[in-house]
Amino acid sequence: MATVTLSMEAAINLIPSFSGGNDADLSAFENKCKFVFSNITENIRPTILNAIIAQLTGKAFEAIRYREFTEWSELKNHFRTIFSTKHSVNFLQKALSSIRQEKMKESKILRGYYTFIFYLDLLRPRITKQDTVMRQAIPAEERLIATGKSYEDLKFSTGIAAQTLGSIIPETCKAIYEILQDTYMKVKIMLYLLYKI
Repeated sequence: MATVTLSMEAAINLIPSFSGGNDADLSAFENKCKFVFSNITENIRPTILNAIIAQLTGKAFEAIRYREFTEWSELKNHFRTIFSTKHSVNFLQKALSSIRQEKMKESKILRGYYTFIFYLDLLRPRITKQDTVMRQAIPAEERLIATGKSYEDLKFSTGIAAQTLGSIIPETCKAIYEILQDTYMKVKIMLYLLYKI
Protein backbone atom coordinates (compact mmCIF):
# COMPACT_ATOMS: atom_id res chain seq x y z
CA MET A 1 0.00 0.00 0.00
CA ALA A 2 1.45 3.31 -1.08
CA THR A 3 1.66 6.13 1.43
CA VAL A 4 0.12 9.44 0.52
CA THR A 5 1.82 12.66 1.53
CA LEU A 6 -0.64 15.45 2.09
CA SER A 7 0.15 19.06 1.32
CA MET A 8 -0.21 21.52 4.18
CA GLU A 9 -3.42 22.92 2.68
CA ALA A 10 -4.95 19.46 2.26
CA ALA A 11 -3.93 18.46 5.80
CA ILE A 12 -5.44 21.61 7.30
CA ASN A 13 -8.69 21.01 5.40
CA LEU A 14 -8.92 17.51 6.91
CA ILE A 15 -8.53 18.70 10.51
CA PRO A 16 -11.80 18.22 12.39
CA SER A 17 -13.24 20.58 14.95
CA PHE A 18 -13.67 19.23 18.46
CA SER A 19 -15.62 20.64 21.39
CA GLY A 20 -15.28 17.83 23.88
CA GLY A 21 -17.90 15.19 24.33
CA ASN A 22 -17.95 11.46 24.95
CA ASP A 23 -15.64 8.57 24.04
CA ALA A 24 -17.12 8.25 20.54
CA ASP A 25 -16.52 11.95 19.76
CA LEU A 26 -12.99 11.72 21.11
CA SER A 27 -12.28 8.57 19.12
CA ALA A 28 -13.51 10.13 15.87
CA PHE A 29 -11.40 13.23 16.51
CA GLU A 30 -8.30 11.15 17.30
CA ASN A 31 -8.71 8.94 14.20
CA LYS A 32 -8.98 11.92 11.84
CA CYS A 33 -5.98 13.63 13.43
CA LYS A 34 -4.01 10.37 13.37
CA PHE A 35 -4.69 10.05 9.62
CA VAL A 36 -3.48 13.61 9.04
CA PHE A 37 -0.31 13.13 11.12
CA SER A 38 0.53 9.83 9.46
CA ASN A 39 0.37 11.41 5.99
CA ILE A 40 2.35 14.62 6.38
CA THR A 41 6.05 15.44 6.32
CA GLU A 42 7.93 16.06 9.54
CA ASN A 43 8.56 19.76 8.85
CA ILE A 44 4.87 20.76 8.87
CA ARG A 45 3.90 18.83 12.03
CA PRO A 46 4.14 21.87 14.36
CA THR A 47 1.95 23.92 12.01
CA ILE A 48 -0.64 21.13 11.81
CA LEU A 49 -0.66 20.80 15.60
CA ASN A 50 -1.32 24.55 15.88
CA ALA A 51 -4.12 24.20 13.29
CA ILE A 52 -5.69 21.40 15.36
CA ILE A 53 -5.53 23.55 18.49
CA ALA A 54 -7.15 26.42 16.56
CA GLN A 55 -10.11 24.15 15.70
CA LEU A 56 -10.89 23.39 19.36
CA THR A 57 -14.02 24.90 20.88
CA GLY A 58 -16.14 24.59 24.02
CA LYS A 59 -14.90 22.21 26.70
CA ALA A 60 -11.99 21.05 24.54
CA PHE A 61 -10.71 24.61 24.26
CA GLU A 62 -11.18 25.19 27.99
CA ALA A 63 -9.20 22.02 28.70
CA ILE A 64 -6.11 23.31 26.88
CA ARG A 65 -6.54 27.05 27.31
CA TYR A 66 -3.59 27.60 29.67
CA ARG A 67 -1.39 24.75 28.50
CA GLU A 68 1.20 24.47 25.78
CA PHE A 69 1.58 21.39 23.60
CA THR A 70 4.48 20.63 21.28
CA GLU A 71 3.49 17.11 20.21
CA TRP A 72 0.26 15.50 19.02
CA SER A 73 0.74 12.66 21.51
CA GLU A 74 0.71 15.14 24.44
CA LEU A 75 -2.54 16.71 23.26
CA LYS A 76 -4.11 13.30 22.58
CA ASN A 77 -3.20 11.99 26.06
CA HIS A 78 -4.47 15.16 27.69
CA PHE A 79 -7.84 14.79 25.95
CA ARG A 80 -8.02 11.10 26.89
CA THR A 81 -7.51 12.04 30.52
CA ILE A 82 -10.30 14.62 30.39
CA PHE A 83 -12.90 13.30 27.94
CA SER A 84 -12.53 9.56 28.40
CA THR A 85 -15.14 7.89 30.61
CA LYS A 86 -12.36 6.75 32.88
CA HIS A 87 -11.38 10.08 34.44
CA SER A 88 -8.63 10.46 36.94
CA VAL A 89 -9.50 11.42 40.51
CA ASN A 90 -7.42 14.58 40.12
CA PHE A 91 -9.43 15.68 37.08
CA LEU A 92 -12.75 15.04 38.83
CA GLN A 93 -11.62 17.07 41.87
CA LYS A 94 -10.67 19.99 39.61
CA ALA A 95 -13.99 19.80 37.78
CA LEU A 96 -15.95 19.77 41.05
CA SER A 97 -13.94 22.72 42.37
CA SER A 98 -14.61 24.65 39.15
CA ILE A 99 -18.36 24.00 39.43
CA ARG A 100 -18.37 25.16 43.05
CA GLN A 101 -16.51 28.37 42.15
CA GLU A 102 -18.97 29.14 39.34
CA LYS A 103 -21.94 28.59 41.66
CA MET A 104 -20.38 30.88 44.28
CA LYS A 105 -19.76 33.58 41.66
CA GLU A 106 -23.36 33.34 40.42
CA SER A 107 -24.61 33.49 44.01
CA LYS A 108 -22.59 36.65 44.75
CA ILE A 109 -23.86 38.35 41.60
CA LEU A 110 -27.45 37.46 42.46
CA ARG A 111 -27.07 38.63 46.06
CA GLY A 112 -25.57 41.90 44.85
CA TYR A 113 -28.46 42.40 42.42
CA TYR A 114 -31.10 41.80 45.11
CA THR A 115 -29.30 44.11 47.54
CA PHE A 116 -29.18 46.84 44.89
CA ILE A 117 -32.91 46.42 44.17
CA PHE A 118 -33.73 46.52 47.90
CA TYR A 119 -31.87 49.81 48.43
CA LEU A 120 -33.16 51.24 45.16
CA ASP A 121 -36.75 50.63 46.28
CA LEU A 122 -36.03 52.36 49.60
CA LEU A 123 -34.36 55.35 47.96
CA ARG A 124 -36.38 55.72 44.76
CA PRO A 125 -38.96 58.21 46.14
CA ARG A 126 -36.15 60.54 47.32
CA ILE A 127 -33.79 60.35 44.34
CA THR A 128 -36.24 60.21 41.42
CA LYS A 129 -36.52 63.51 39.54
CA GLN A 130 -39.18 64.58 37.04
CA ASP A 131 -38.62 64.92 33.31
CA THR A 132 -38.78 68.47 31.95
CA VAL A 133 -39.55 69.87 28.52
CA MET A 134 -35.82 70.41 27.95
CA ARG A 135 -34.48 67.01 29.05
CA GLN A 136 -35.24 63.63 30.52
CA ALA A 137 -34.32 63.11 34.15
CA ILE A 138 -31.51 60.75 35.03
CA PRO A 139 -33.18 57.54 36.32
CA ALA A 140 -32.95 56.56 39.98
CA GLU A 141 -30.96 53.45 39.05
CA GLU A 142 -28.19 55.54 37.47
CA ARG A 143 -28.25 57.97 40.37
CA LEU A 144 -27.69 55.15 42.86
CA ILE A 145 -24.98 53.49 40.74
CA ALA A 146 -23.20 56.85 40.46
CA THR A 147 -22.37 56.85 44.17
CA GLY A 148 -19.97 53.90 44.04
CA LYS A 149 -17.08 55.12 41.86
CA SER A 150 -14.77 58.09 41.34
CA TYR A 151 -15.95 61.07 39.30
CA GLU A 152 -13.55 60.27 36.45
CA ASP A 153 -14.70 56.65 36.20
CA LEU A 154 -18.33 57.70 36.31
CA LYS A 155 -17.94 60.42 33.72
CA PHE A 156 -16.80 57.87 31.14
CA SER A 157 -18.84 54.82 32.17
CA THR A 158 -22.21 56.58 32.53
CA GLY A 159 -21.91 59.36 29.99
CA ILE A 160 -23.10 61.88 32.59
CA ALA A 161 -21.33 65.25 32.66
CA ALA A 162 -19.00 65.96 35.58
CA GLN A 163 -21.09 68.99 36.66
CA THR A 164 -24.22 66.84 36.81
CA LEU A 165 -22.36 64.15 38.75
CA GLY A 166 -21.25 66.88 41.16
CA SER A 167 -24.87 67.44 42.12
CA ILE A 168 -26.22 63.88 41.79
CA ILE A 169 -23.71 62.24 44.10
CA PRO A 170 -24.18 64.57 47.12
CA GLU A 171 -27.98 64.46 46.68
CA THR A 172 -27.97 60.66 46.54
CA CYS A 173 -25.58 60.32 49.49
CA LYS A 174 -27.75 62.69 51.53
CA ALA A 175 -30.84 60.61 50.68
CA ILE A 176 -29.02 57.40 51.63
CA TYR A 177 -28.01 58.88 54.96
CA GLU A 178 -31.44 60.29 55.78
CA ILE A 179 -33.36 57.14 54.85
CA LEU A 180 -30.98 54.59 56.34
CA GLN A 181 -29.70 56.45 59.41
CA ASP A 182 -32.30 55.11 61.83
CA THR A 183 -31.80 51.52 60.77
CA TYR A 184 -28.12 51.28 59.84
CA MET A 185 -26.34 54.45 60.94
CA LYS A 186 -26.71 55.08 64.62
CA VAL A 187 -23.69 57.39 64.83
CA LYS A 188 -25.66 60.46 65.96
CA ILE A 189 -27.31 58.60 68.82
CA MET A 190 -24.03 57.01 69.88
CA LEU A 191 -22.24 60.38 69.82
CA TYR A 192 -25.07 62.00 71.78
CA LEU A 193 -24.93 59.24 74.40
CA LEU A 194 -21.16 59.42 74.54
CA TYR A 195 -21.10 63.19 75.11
CA LYS A 196 -23.97 63.03 77.58
CA ILE A 197 -21.94 60.79 79.88
